[in-house]
Amino acid sequence: MHIEYQLDNVAEMKVLVRETQSLSPRNAAQIARMMREYSNFCRKLIEQVAAGDGGAIDRETSRIQTSLLFGAMNSVFGWYEPARDREQQDRIVEEIYKMAISAITTRRSPSP
Repeated sequence: MHIEYQLDNVAEMKVLVRETQSLSPRNAAQIARMMREYSNFCRKLIEQVAAGDGGAIDRETSRIQTSLLFGAMNSVFGWYEPARDREQQDRIVEEIYKMAISAITTRRSPSP
C-alpha cells in the first residue's frame, strides 16, 4: 500500500516530493508518466469502490478525490517521525484508509 511504503521510506519520499524538479528532463518526464499512470489507476479504483457501494461518481469528482488522497498521503513525511510514530504505523494506515473509504462510500447518486 502507498502509505505503508511512505512510512517505511520517509527519506525517499521527501526526495521524491521535494526534488523531482532537480531531475534531468528525461528522468522528470519518466517520473511524471509513472505518477500519471499510478494516479489514473487509483482514480479508477475509487470509481469502482463507489460503484460497488451503490453510488456513482463522475470522473472529475474521482480525480479530485484521488488528488486529495495523494495530497494527504504525500504530506505524511512532514510530520511522521519513525522513532515516535513507528508503533502507531498500523493505526495511521487504518485511519487513512477509513478517511478515504468514508469519502468515497458516503456519496450516492441522486435518485431519479
